[in-house]
Amino acid sequence: MELDAGDEVRLDVDVEAMGRVAAARRAQGEGRGEGDERDRRGSHGASVHRTGAAGPSCSACSSSLSEAQSTGRGRLPRIGSIGSIRSSASARRGEEETMGHALVTGASRGMGLEWCRQLARRGDRVVLTARSAGKAEAAAARLAEEGLEVLPRVLDVGDEASMAALAGRLREELGHLDLVVNNAGINPKDAKAPGVFESTFQLAKLDPDEVLRCIRLNGVMPVVLVKHLLPLLEAAEQPLVLSISSWLGSIGAKTMGGHYGYATSKAALNMMNRAMALQLKEKGVAAVVVNPGWVQTDMGGAKAELTPERAIGGMIANVVEKVGLEETGEFFQWDGSRHPW
Repeated sequence: MELDAGDEVRLDVDVEAMGRVAAARRAQGEGRGEGDERDRRGSHGASVHRTGAAGPSCSACSSSLSEAQSTGRGRLPRIGSIGSIRSSASARRGEEETMGHALVTGASRGMGLEWCRQLARRGDRVVLTARSAGKAEAAAARLAEEGLEVLPRVLDVGDEASMAALAGRLREELGHLDLVVNNAGINPKDAKAPGVFESTFQLAKLDPDEVLRCIRLNGVMPVVLVKHLLPLLEAAEQPLVLSISSWLGSIGAKTMGGHYGYATSKAALNMMNRAMALQLKEKGVAAVVVNPGWVQTDMGGAKAELTPERAIGGMIANVVEKVGLEETGEFFQWDGSRHPW
């Protein structure tokens, strides 16, 4: 049975019974010592909430559930809405502490806005970022009309000072981040100035400055943002950085010429993420890149194959809900399959 985009899927759990079982085990001396902080905070802790499965269909969620049951890979407790799986003790801490914290860049429209919509709908506390306060607040107002509350914040992904300022503010406001979605990026195809696209696509008109601008903003700055947000990620239990890449960044899959700027920038992002993921693995932070598919946005056009609702729902159900440190550094499709490098 297909669900309308954004319908919430829950896995109901008797949290009171879970609490009684945990208490009985501790009474019998089966704890892991030092008061077992994780048991006191619930099976995954107050900051572990990359949960929720606001996906495009029940079949996607059923697939995740079946895989988790058969292989143990799907981290079964993450399926369901935020806070639906927690101990009685955690429940008494209040809803604020049990909410997952997510940050989305480039979220004033398109896929970024849809990320915020679906994450907020499943129960996350979402930081919606845009280059200006006006754009961020306007996007937040649109979601408020749908009954969804987000935190509109200013972030210029090309400016380290802006990154540092936001990171400092969020340390005070949230304390940790469970999910960072690096969605912001540029495509010279959408440039309003004449000749910009041609300067990154046609060899005869190639402008190295425009190519390097793409590489800096799309390939390098997403990792620089993680540098500033790292203390917030390290404060979470199972944090994930998900960066939006593209099939155009795949060297193995490239079959047409041109796209020097955009394609090279996404290939750079893939390598930057891989290098970062290998360093962050020992800190418990997972980082992956994802090809969102051809999506109906201002960048993708009206003829694209996927609606934003389906693409984002697929990435939540098939990537956010499944990947961990075992898969860190990998390149995924929106449907959870591996993408060729």
